[in-house]
Amino acid sequence: MKTTAHHPVKILIFLLFLAPALWPPSLGRADSKNAKGAGAVEPIEIKMAAIAPQGSGWADCGYEAAERIFENTKGRIKVTWYLGGVMGDEPDMVKRMRIGQLHGSVLTLIGLGQIIPEIRVLQLPLLFHSPEEVDHVLLRLKPTFQRLIEKKRYVLLDWCEAGFARLFSSRSFTGLDDLPKLTPWVWTGERIGEAMLAALNMTKGIPLPFAEVLVALQTGTVDSFGGSFYSTVALQWHPHAKFALDPAMAYTPGGIVMNKRFYDEIPEDLRQHFYTCINEFAPKLRDLIRSSEEVARRGLLERGMKLVRFAPEEQSELEKRCLAIHDQLADQEYPRWLLEEVRAAIQEVRGRAGQSEGEADGIPAR
Repeated sequence: MKTTAHHPVKILIFLLFLAPALWPPSLGRADSKNAKGAGAVEPIEIKMAAIAPQGSGWADCGYEAAERIFENTKGRIKVTWYLGGVMGDEPDMVKRMRIGQLHGSVLTLIGLGQIIPEIRVLQLPLLFHSPEEVDHVLLRLKPTFQRLIEKKRYVLLDWCEAGFARLFSSRSFTGLDDLPKLTPWVWTGERIGEAMLAALNMTKGIPLPFAEVLVALQTGTVDSFGGSFYSTVALQWHPHAKFALDPAMAYTPGGIVMNKRFYDEIPEDLRQHFYTCINEFAPKLRDLIRSSEEVARRGLLERGMKLVRFAPEEQSELEKRCLAIHDQLADQEYPRWLLEEVRAAIQEVRGRAGQSEGEADGIPAR
């Protein structure tokens, strides 16, 4: 389909892929501005990393937060970002934080799971039905996860997200019988994803580090992968996303994490400024990613991507297999008590939603 110069997809792709080529690899807006304002005081440098590419919404919010931190601390804290996987895959970033080469990272559940395996409960397939459920669970259980991660000598500053992930493929599929024919990418160390593929008889999965996925897609080593609409565009995987399963399969949260020893050594007044700025920008990043998800979805559909919806009986079977994983992995990948806490928090949201629907229909609330 032909597009005009003002087509939203072209604008999105330019911002994500072409604009970053104009920037130095490890220098962002925050660094250039910080260098001018530092004056005679040598700032505390906080080295942060993420696999998010330059020019993405994640990167933009990170740079904006760095500028605000620099301003609010009057040049006494400078945040330097290492983006696009230049510090390695997420397990590598965790190792670098542990030995002090990095002070903090923005991690998905791959990296977070290296620190606290319990957090993998949040990525169970078909666990969440809506962003409202996600927000409630993350708010309710944030103190629990903060305590768990502090025991491992890290600090969870706030949540971020990669959104709801679904199956994308360059090969056509229409039902459960087609899934075993696909050769999906499996993120090395992604235990929940491995369990879900096994439940769907997708036994041809190939474990690869994050940085090798694009080449694997280009060469045909893998023909399918999981991700959100936005991440598929931001990571330049979209030419290989000709088919997408609807609805999404799992939510992919993330966290902003720091080495606790380094964090505690920051002077208290500066540490409070830093923490406050991170907590101001984390919700902004979440909202940006969610709005960008819809733009990316529309753009991919206009470029010819097909949404695949299974027949009702096949969708029911898929849900049955995926939901069975929740209890099967309890006390293996995460404690059962934590799974029950997540379930209880989700039911609070669904209960309120059901009550509102009942009242709107004239049905007394129970």
